[in-house]
Amino acid sequence: DELVAMSAEQVEKMTYPDDRAIINKYYKDRIEGREAPFLYQHRIVRKDGVIRWIEVKTNLIQYQDESAVQVILNDITEKVNAENALKESEERYRSFVQHFRGIAYSGNLADWTFIFIHGNVKEITGYTAEEFLKGRLRWDKLIHPEDFDNEIFADNAKKLCSIPGYGLEREYRIIRKDKQVRWIQEICNNICDEKGLPVIIQGSLYDVTDKKKLEEELLKIQKLESIGVLAGGIAHDFNNLLTAILGNISLANMTFKSHDNVHALLKDAENACLRAKDLAQQLLTFSKGGMPDKKTIIIRNLLQNTARFVTRGTNIKCKLTFADSISAIEVDEGQITQVFNNILLNAIQAMPKGGIIRISAKNITIPTDESLPLRSGKYVRISIKDTGTGITSKNLPNVFDPYFSTKKTGSGLGLTISYSIIKKHNGHISVESKLKSGTTFYIYFPASRKKVHNGEKLPEKKIEGKGKILIMDDEELILGLVEKILNHLGYQVDTATDGKKAISMYKKAQLSHSNYDVVILDLTVPGGMGGKETIKKLLQINPDVKAIVSSGYSDDMIMMDYEKYGFVDVIKKPYNATQLGEILHKVIHS
Repeated sequence: DELVAMSAEQVEKMTYPDDRAIINKYYKDRIEGREAPFLYQHRIVRKDGVIRWIEVKTNLIQYQDESAVQVILNDITEKVNAENALKESEERYRSFVQHFRGIAYSGNLADWTFIFIHGNVKEITGYTAEEFLKGRLRWDKLIHPEDFDNEIFADNAKKLCSIPGYGLEREYRIIRKDKQVRWIQEICNNICDEKGLPVIIQGSLYDVTDKKKLEEELLKIQKLESIGVLAGGIAHDFNNLLTAILGNISLANMTFKSHDNVHALLKDAENACLRAKDLAQQLLTFSKGGMPDKKTIIIRNLLQNTARFVTRGTNIKCKLTFADSISAIEVDEGQITQVFNNILLNAIQAMPKGGIIRISAKNITIPTDESLPLRSGKYVRISIKDTGTGITSKNLPNVFDPYFSTKKTGSGLGLTISYSIIKKHNGHISVESKLKSGTTFYIYFPASRKKVHNGEKLPEKKIEGKGKILIMDDEELILGLVEKILNHLGYQVDTATDGKKAISMYKKAQLSHSNYDVVILDLTVPGGMGGKETIKKLLQINPDVKAIVSSGYSDDMIMMDYEKYGFVDVIKKPYNATQLGEILHKVIHS
């Protein structure tokens, strides 16, 4: 009765707003004699505001001697909802299948054959799904022998075959059809027959080779960090001792007359100390203090010079190939030379009967989805390939590990140091090798847009001078030595063993109007105030204080960016009398 009493406008409002236009079109077409569907669907708004889907069936009839339209409405809301849910489910499944990067399978526990296998089968294994299903290819034939014979793997297989409902997650290697070794992650469980006995295995397989590579990279970094803590402390103390030795040698050189035979002995001792300094620098490479002092260069000349020097006098020939325009890179030339030396020496030792080392460099762009542990962007890639004996697959993953060496006289540090250096340049080093087929090292450096360093050297300055110097160092041996050197050079010297004493002495000097011309501060004072804290206090007392930071542990944040912390210059331990005199002359007269 309510419907019959409604006006045309009220009836129209029953139709859901978004559907009214098409319904009105159907109605108008039929009234004006055009074709219109006799069966269609649309939404209506119930009296209580609930939206329902209806199916509309229409027939032209005669009603009370007039043409009329018979309309039958059937509520199909549940059917429509079910259809929509099915469509969404199908779409989700379709999307899952399209983006699924693994393999889904079910197989027989008894013989390792597959009943069903789907997904990226060929991409992961090199074999097609048909080869597994129709060819009865067994999965156990792909598993790497070292992993298949593993006790844990065998125990898991036994449990899958005997414990109902048993499931597990495991990782192991497979050998692809093309003989590539890939890491697989398997998630699986068993299914029992009507007797409750496990007969079927089902699960998924994923290629996690890239993930494993990244994990190995992180493990190497953690190993280096743990060694770095020890190495940094040793290098700091070692450099303090070397400073005392080198300083005394240089002071002795100044004291003895030039015709004394002692000069030759002192020169030998100095050379030995400089070799010890290089050893300390290698230790620092492992630690935070071994951060590179970078300059912007084109790598071509450095590679050419290093290759020429290392191979001189050997039966090895170097062939160098460079792209037309190689991007500049930011490197510490000394550290990178050390990297190339290590790799080239290994190559020479791998070719005792002679051979060829091919060195090339080119620009590359690394995308965001690249498996290398590098940020996306532009890089310079250097490859160093030899024709030597190669490295076994067993030893290849360990070549960058500390103290790993296959040589009787090898220290096992060369490639580890190289790895650490490259990491601190925000780069990456990797290696490929096959036994009896040679070895190739790939080194990646971020490309730079900075101006290339021109390599100009500062002119030498006179080391003699005059002025009042305050030295702060926790090592009494160094304080006594530096005081002797500077007195010999003409300076007036006061010493302090920590920052608090240095600040107190600086204040007293100001009050007595006998200010210090330069302050030399040791960066690290165990149990006391070091150079970083001391310079802050001195700048509050005198914003124009001239302070030099010194350390046997080259901290990247201060030694490499000393001006940011208020210092005017830096002197790294170990140093000799000449270096100390030159830097003081430079600071006082700047």
